[in-house]
Amino acid sequence: KDGVTLIPKEEQMSGKNGCDDGGNQFTCNCIQPWLDSVDSELAYGFGAYNIHDPDGTIENTCWYVEFLPQDPNGKTLKVRKMILQNINTSQGLPKGSWDFNLAGGGVGDYNKGCSNQWGSDWGQRFGGVDNEQACCKLPEGLRSSCLFRFTMFGDNPGLASTPKRVRCPVGLIDRSGAQRKDDA
Repeated sequence: KDGVTLIPKEEQMSGKNGCDDGGNQFTCNCIQPWLDSVDSELAYGFGAYNIHDPDGTIENTCWYVEFLPQDPNGKTLKVRKMILQNINTSQGLPKGSWDFNLAGGGVGDYNKGCSNQWGSDWGQRFGGVDNEQACCKLPEGLRSSCLFRFTMFGDNPGLASTPKRVRCPVGLIDRSGAQRKDDA
């Protein structure tokens, strides 16, 4: 619940999703974006991607995604490319779209998770916080994820091309703890 302490192994399969009443399992703070150390336009992150994969599942697959140069408001993106790991079911998303994991980015259809975990939803249900200053109200370990949207990314940038499945980088696997057998 604190975003850092792992649930004991013997309790992991018997727990309940934190988005549900009485749930005790939440997302770890490390499930947030970060910049590549060599390519300043490349970042890594997590989210949900709604697309059908030939093997029938896309859980824990990684995708190379390129974005348009500007968001719908005309803001130029500093990060134009991402490798994202699909760690969510993507139910309720329009086909072919991403729901990117960002602290303070809005809780959407799963509106109890943040309030059950942190006591706040931080902004609007769809869209989250409105500005960089509002990110400072989040717990310290989540602020950089919230600020990423305002300093690097923009609001809901469009895809420049169809995402391509790629082998998951070690950094994503290390943070999520998930690697597919067909990606080993």
